[in-house]
Amino acid sequence: SDTITVLSELRAARDYQVTVIAQYANSIGESVTGKGRTRSSEIIPGLRIIDSGPFSLSLSWGAPAIPLQGYRITYTARGDSQGEKTLSAASTSATLSGLVPNTEYTITLYPIFPGSTAEASSIVTGKTLQLEGVQQLDIRNISSQSMQVFWRGVSGVTGYRVSWRPVSGRD
Repeated sequence: SDTITVLSELRAARDYQVTVIAQYANSIGESVTGKGRTRSSEIIPGLRIIDSGPFSLSLSWGAPAIPLQGYRITYTARGDSQGEKTLSAASTSATLSGLVPNTEYTITLYPIFPGSTAEASSIVTGKTLQLEGVQQLDIRNISSQSMQVFWRGVSGVTGYRVSWRPVSGRD
């Protein structure tokens, strides 16, 4: 008859040697050995970019099927230095900030197991948005001492700087 057991808590994309020995009451039988390789499936499913701004990229991923100690995220722009961030095991999202506008980044998410960091599990690329300029400037309700200035807003800004001066040399 067939006997089966499940080997669990193995690492993805690794070769394993498995040996089975029959045990009797007072002795053991000969061993049989086989080799198997775990699939190279994602330990961390669904890594994706969910939002981008001129200076940031927001990521999301699914909870892994195996227990982790945490995550390590690295991100690199072409020809630029690498940034790194460490997150808790409960995390399923992160925002990378302080990035350069209109730049493509390669982002790698590593699972951290007790005692070690795994090989790269998930990789995604994302591009920060280009800085936009204010458009559609309109001046209305002009009086002798004031005027209203309107413009179309730009996403991702924290404020606007408005300046004015007389066109001619007179105050």
